[in-house]
Amino acid sequence: MERRAAYPTDTQHMVNLSGYVWAARQLGPLEQRSILDLSCGTGYGADYLGFRAGRIVGIDYALDVVAKSRADYLRPNVAFLAMDGCALGFCDASFDCIVSQDTIEHIQDDHRFVSEVTRVLKPNGVLIIFTPHGKGRAVTPSDPFHIREYTLDEFRALLAPHFSTIQWYGRRQGTEKGGLSRPAIPFTFENIR
Repeated sequence: MERRAAYPTDTQHMVNLSGYVWAARQLGPLEQRSILDLSCGTGYGADYLGFRAGRIVGIDYALDVVAKSRADYLRPNVAFLAMDGCALGFCDASFDCIVSQDTIEHIQDDHRFVSEVTRVLKPNGVLIIFTPHGKGRAVTPSDPFHIREYTLDEFRALLAPHFSTIQWYGRRQGTEKGGLSRPAIPFTFENIR
């Protein structure tokens, strides 16, 4: 399994947590906002946002991960639910913001995933989504857990029918062997139509 428990000295944990810190800064005041942490993993990101937001719901497909998150993070405004990201059990327009880190590249039906995200996001809501920058849908990713990795144009084509504004950013995860920098990981910040 690609997902690991959160260890403060684990660089992947620090990269993922930095995504939540960045998201909180981009979203401004969160006190009155409801946020969905889609594929919340071990829950530390939902917990981090729970310090600031009015309501956080963290969902994950793995029942054991959800149970651990519930046990580890006991904030009254943070809930953890077991749920499939392609079949969200929420009413339309339920969330002001959705944060999804490194999930869509694992989802078989990425179009359905984006449609579900769009459905539960309020009008003028914000989706912050992180995914590795890849060589394209036709190329098998080197990460065996990824179904696909998008080029910028492919990712834009997937999102553009659902969002009126798309902003691209990037982050780096350090270096690989030989001191070569890993590719930038674009993440998007979208406002729904």
